[in-house]
Amino acid sequence: MTSPLATREFRTLLDVAVDAVIIIDQRGIIEAFNRSAERLFGYEAAEAVGMNVGRLMPQPQPCTGLPLRRSRREALRRSNMRNVQRGQTPNPEPSEHCLPH
Repeated sequence: MTSPLATREFRTLLDVAVDAVIIIDQRGIIEAFNRSAERLFGYEAAEAVGMNVGRLMPQPQPCTGLPLRRSRREALRRSNMRNVQRGQTPNPEPSEHCLPH
């Protein structure tokens, strides 16, 4: 069991952190949300705790950016082939061969 002092100290550390800190459970439900997260996402901790972290993530959008030039697509393919040869994971292909705008 965690002591009240340890809980207060942990909460203080969360609140003074410069970076946003979000703690979720195994189902993706937010259990802790610090002040930096409040500023970044626009929710107060009381609102965010209990909601699914997926609500904070942007939904995938269809590509509306610029088409990749043929030379860029070829460079990506060559880079991925080198990665595979080195036993590394290939880079994901841009959606519909385009760059975000």
